[in-house]
Amino acid sequence: GIETMEAFYENTYDAILLDVMMPRKDGFEVCKEIRKTSMVPIIMITARGEDYERIMGLDMGADDYLVNSILIAFLTAIFGVTIAFFSAYLSARMKSRASRFLHLACMTSAAIPGMVLGLSYVLTFTGTPIYGTIIILVIVNIIHFIASPYLMMYNAMSKINENLESVAKTLAINRLYMIKDVFLPQCKTTLLEMFSYFFVNCMMTISAVSFLSTTANKPVALMINQFEAQMQLECAAVVSLMILLLNLTEKGIAFFVKRAVQKEDLLNGTVLEQLTEIEH
Repeated sequence: GIETMEAFYENTYDAILLDVMMPRKDGFEVCKEIRKTSMVPIIMITARGEDYERIMGLDMGADDYLVNSILIAFLTAIFGVTIAFFSAYLSARMKSRASRFLHLACMTSAAIPGMVLGLSYVLTFTGTPIYGTIIILVIVNIIHFIASPYLMMYNAMSKINENLESVAKTLAINRLYMIKDVFLPQCKTTLLEMFSYFFVNCMMTISAVSFLSTTANKPVALMINQFEAQMQLECAAVVSLMILLLNLTEKGIAFFVKRAVQKEDLLNGTVLEQLTEIEH
């Protein structure tokens, strides 16, 4: 195993065959060390056929990549929801030629394939400080998935009384206060749905990020293809289940938060009705 690492650092390889049962440093240790600096294809060879040997392949960096995936999905959801919310507000509540262009731009992203988007970012950002970082993956995911969350918020905004801004202007109420005290409370459940959409899709996506990923920022979903190429189907299945469980956990949390918000709104509405009846 030690000689293998020396040869790896001294030469360049298109692919590597590793025997699990190497002396001094076994194949899994060597594979994990190689994965710190390179994504060269690795095929594990072993005389022992137990399934647990293959599942140990998850230790070849999957834990680090899972952290990357969660961080990318969370940041994409936070910033994506923010951008989609204000874009929808400008389009739905401030009608102008610019708002129509913004609406078209947000919807157009749904028609761009993820691979095309990823390649365009490679050509645009190669050599820039953000290339090879998590930031560029967050940006490409926001652009890739913004159309549906934007449309959710656009429809929610369109249902709110169209005269609110006129009344606020008459009463000299700042627009930011209107957003904070009226529009955000009215759209809380929609915001939760938007967050879930961004998070779940970012955990699963492969196409948009495959050309922009390095060993430092690689999301765990890309390991599915890697394991399948190495015929480690058990590992690919385990990674898929990890992603599924994380998405189900996020969906469960969002569901209970949404129920709590709806109960609070219902309670507030009931209290308001009772106060109105008392006044009359």
